[in-house]
Amino acid sequence: MPKKVVVVWGGNNCGKTSTLNLLIEHLLGIEGSNVLTKEHCLIIKTKGKCEHDRVGIATRGDTEGNVRENCKFFDKCNLLSGDKDIVFLAARSSKDPTTTPHCNKVATVIQEYADRHDATIVPQQKNKAIPPVSFIMSNQNMEKLLYKLIR
Repeated sequence: MPKKVVVVWGGNNCGKTSTLNLLIEHLLGIEGSNVLTKEHCLIIKTKGKCEHDRVGIATRGDTEGNVRENCKFFDKCNLLSGDKDIVFLAARSSKDPTTTPHCNKVATVIQEYADRHDATIVPQQKNKAIPPVSFIMSNQNMEKLLYKLIR
């Protein structure tokens, strides 16, 4: 099982953080988005419940500076030092950051992070859905897709 950096990318306010919070809630078995905020960056030890030993999820922001800080946090915790680790990051981008790293500073940070750890980047586009009910369903569907990457 190769190390992975899953990049949830999309425009401003399209639900990247909300989707990652749903993933955290699913993994921890808790409900209620009020439990988690946009300021979280955490590592979950799965204790054999998943194919991945440790799951890192950053919901702290999707700009270049935020992504850089998230990667620094994961480096301090030695995430991706194990072969079965996986990281989830959000990236604000109108184009797939993995195919346009030269023109996207966020993508450059992610690419450098993945390269340092010999990890595979897995891009996942998050589109904004309207009306609000569709937005919630869109986040839930995306969370299920991301969870499958861990299992």
